[in-house]
Amino acid sequence: MNGIRAIEIPELAQMYHVAPEMLKGLMERNPGLRSLSTDSKTCLEQAMQTLPNQLTTLKVRISLPITDALHILTAFPRLKTLYLSDNTRSSRSLMRESQEGLVGDATAVRGLPLPLRFLKVTTLSGAAQLSEILEQSPDLQHLHVQESEWIDEATLGMLRSGYFVRLTSLVLGHYAGSAIELVKAIPPHQLRDISIIDPHEPCMLQAVAEHQGQRLEHLELSFRYERVHGLMGLLAQCPALRSLRVNGNAGCLVNTQCLLKQPWACVLLEDLKIPLALPRWAETLAKQGPEVNPTDVMPEVPEWQQAEMHLMKQLGALTRLRRLDATTDLTFDTDETMDLTWCLNAGLGFLAKLEKLEVLDVSGQQYVQGITELQWMKKYLKKLSKLVVRMIGVQEKNWLCNHWPDLKVRDLDINPFEDY
Repeated sequence: MNGIRAIEIPELAQMYHVAPEMLKGLMERNPGLRSLSTDSKTCLEQAMQTLPNQLTTLKVRISLPITDALHILTAFPRLKTLYLSDNTRSSRSLMRESQEGLVGDATAVRGLPLPLRFLKVTTLSGAAQLSEILEQSPDLQHLHVQESEWIDEATLGMLRSGYFVRLTSLVLGHYAGSAIELVKAIPPHQLRDISIIDPHEPCMLQAVAEHQGQRLEHLELSFRYERVHGLMGLLAQCPALRSLRVNGNAGCLVNTQCLLKQPWACVLLEDLKIPLALPRWAETLAKQGPEVNPTDVMPEVPEWQQAEMHLMKQLGALTRLRRLDATTDLTFDTDETMDLTWCLNAGLGFLAKLEKLEVLDVSGQQYVQGITELQWMKKYLKKLSKLVVRMIGVQEKNWLCNHWPDLKVRDLDINPFEDY
């Protein structure tokens, strides 16, 4: 095989005793090889000897001590992207082998600036500290940290000093317990892209909004089973936000009442995903939320309906939206909350200015039964190409086939695992 630029060599290469000579021959026959992904230490060591000036991307799925990570930086001086993760499927023999150190001189790289741009560290064995890798990477643009124990004072000091002037992207994993300190240590409003997995600290989102909100463009939050708090600050303090995605399992909900206390500043949003739920017994929202024309919300309508009307008016102001997903993972209403109805009598008409909307997910609604709503969507949401629903009635399906055949409809009751 010749002309290969990227290759993945899994643990099977070791389990079936692929000879190092074969790996060496493969690498030598492909001088254009730039990307290597492996969980084989034999393969890694062979690459360090054969491809020292070629690789720019390396993904290593082996638990390594910090000295071995430094060996890698020494061996590949042109490396721009480095993933250090663990392969939990490794056999016991491979795990035993990974305890042995790599061949190399870690001291050769210390103090020398390297061109590393992208660093993802999800596993390091021993009492490793990120600072030992980061001090060699002043041009770093993206940092993914999984463990809080790796974030030492030296790392925070480098961040505070503005050492990483090109750092614009940050990912914090499940166990990054010092995440708030890390966010605050980065110079104010330097980050453009933040992803946080399970931001369980109560002040986490507040810290993001206050310290990095002004120029933040992309934010992704992944929750597990707790309620989501702190989003109002993000919506009110992130004017440059273009993408906000809040992911969560069943039980991950955002109470709309908390989102309507002040106007949203993120009017540039193009992609919005929030698992919204309506409060059943809300306080009167007309006094708390943004001003709504008295003719828009009548006092005799139920408060949940008022809440949805206020929310729809807020969403309707996001005129650049191309994708809107406000559904929850609940398959039934709870005693405290209920799903959005997406009906015209609950404010759907406020979305009439979303002329750029291409994907709409209303699968939080139990059952789409309203040709009137579909007629309205066809009239006003002219660029809509994908509609996701939980279930849709026979009459509605027939109407869509006859009057809107170009609209792609995903029915979760029929195709629950279809990607979109």
